[in-house]
Amino acid sequence: MNKYLKNSLVKPPKRTGAKLKGTVAAIASLCIVCTVFFASLLASGCNEKEDSSKIEEGVFLENLNNAPVAFVSKETLPDWLISKIGIFESFGESSISTALQVFRGIWNGKATYFLKFVSNCPFCDVYYENGERIEWNNGIEVDKFVSQSKDWKLIYQVGNQNFSSKSVLSDIAKLSVVDKFEFPDISHINDWNSVDIMPRRFKALQLPDGVLANISTAGLLETCLEFPYLLVLFYSNDFQRGFEDGLLATFNGFRELMKRQDLVNALIEKYNDLRFGVKNVKILTLEEQGKFSFRHFVLEMIIAQDVVIKNMSEEQERTLFLLAIEHSEIKRNNPDIFGGFHTASTALLYAKKVTNDNQVRADMKQPLADFLRAPSFVDQATMKYLNDYINNKFK
Repeated sequence: MNKYLKNSLVKPPKRTGAKLKGTVAAIASLCIVCTVFFASLLASGCNEKEDSSKIEEGVFLENLNNAPVAFVSKETLPDWLISKIGIFESFGESSISTALQVFRGIWNGKATYFLKFVSNCPFCDVYYENGERIEWNNGIEVDKFVSQSKDWKLIYQVGNQNFSSKSVLSDIAKLSVVDKFEFPDISHINDWNSVDIMPRRFKALQLPDGVLANISTAGLLETCLEFPYLLVLFYSNDFQRGFEDGLLATFNGFRELMKRQDLVNALIEKYNDLRFGVKNVKILTLEEQGKFSFRHFVLEMIIAQDVVIKNMSEEQERTLFLLAIEHSEIKRNNPDIFGGFHTASTALLYAKKVTNDNQVRADMKQPLADFLRAPSFVDQATMKYLNDYINNKFK
């Protein structure tokens, strides 16, 4: 059973006696004393300016993670930057090659490039447009840079040219999740003996009409993926029925999402996140890994819906299926994060493409028809056939 599901069934531990309570209290008191002691030592060695600078640097780096996306092709970048990107790309599929992100902003009236990757010195790779590296020990202070620089955009990340065309990325650049809906606290609806507790909880989580009318598609997609009761998708062994009778019927955000004309572009942007996110999720708890995994399953179920597939342009279709191929490899290489049920959402997307192309092999017609009628777990032979077909078509 997936860790995310299993943890929801675990009962809280039984209370122990007074002796244990006293021991815990003693340990807690000792921890507080130690924390205060070491905090005072640290404070004595740091001045207020250094503390505030670190906070400002942290805020700046966090803001970069939420910067608007405005991808450009590598050929349009300065030659010195292309050379640096080439060094990262030479590492192939290692973690270092998928970590580089290039941001462009304005500082001191000049175009400035910030190269962000896993490093102990996050501000060591900042350059002016001519390739001159900014030296912070040369009369320039980092705190001025983080407070005065502006207009930062993510313009390139290693590997994006392998699966996305310029026009699709140009559309993606218009999207930025800045208006994700924050669900209300419903913990007060806790009378579990009441037969209507779940309908009341679902009602409290619906998006207000004003939000439905004004929220961006990117924000709406992220809101749907954060819906507290995504697990209703598993109320049926048929995942498609679980999506329709569970998620669509339960949450008005999903119903609104499926009506959006720019949904495909939002899905491309979100689907692209896996290749970078999986590197960071390994350090999280098992429960958080399970949540990450299940979000991705729901995302693929959204992509596999008929209304999405029918509204794809040829260019968007190619982009998404190339990402799906790449994600299948990521999931195979990370079985500790992605459970076996993940093949079902991928298989559903692939099977719909094969049948829409009218290219189903004779001996696979019945197995695929049965799977599409009630998509659930798929056997290895069917999955191999689907993988081979999609790889041959798009690679």
